Amino acid sequence: MKIKLLVVIVAVQFAFTVQSGVDAQKQVQDIVIEEYSKTDSLEEAKKVYVEAFFARTDFTFTKEQLSKNFENKAARFQEQYPNIRAFKAKKNGELIGFVVAALFTIESGAKGGFLLSLAVIPSEQSKGVGKKLLDALVVNCNLNEVEGYIKKGNIPAEKLFDHYGFKPLDYVPSCRGGHLNEPDFNGYRWIKN
Repeated sequence: MKIKLLVVIVAVQFAFTVQSGVDAQKQVQDIVIEEYSKTDSLEEAKKVYVEAFFARTDFTFTKEQLSKNFENKAARFQEQYPNIRAFKAKKNGELIGFVVAALFTIESGAKGGFLLSLAVIPSEQSKGVGKKLLDALVVNCNLNEVEGYIKKGNIPAEKLFDHYGFKPLDYVPSCRGGHLNEPDFNGYRWIKN
């Protein structure tokens, strides 16, 4: 009797694991990635940015401060970076995340990107959305290298970077070349195999 019960438990556990994997895969498949166009409104992106960063426990900003921060960044990015590309993730027609990068040419002549912002709403984090956004950026922009930095202790971003194959740097890179003096941040680089 014990052996039959064990077989049933293992079979149920296996079925649950397989079903969970299918559900997780379906969740990622339900996500549509599109490139931002210059005519797209940034209001939805601002809401995602505020929600994603307000949920973080290591930030002490109000929603109003985060909203203003987004507006300042959006204006600065458009002004300072002529080769900017952005992609958005939608699920059931709703914006759930985005990635923005400044593109540049590496010394070898290959294409590189510097992550300016990547945000995913908390309820969709750790479900493959960030990876799909990075995939869209890398593939559609034909990138051979991506650099960026994240605040120390940002566990979701650290997990995403690690899963994607980013390697830690011993400095914090700047999108204009050189290094930043930012002791609260860690720099990362991904290089295409």
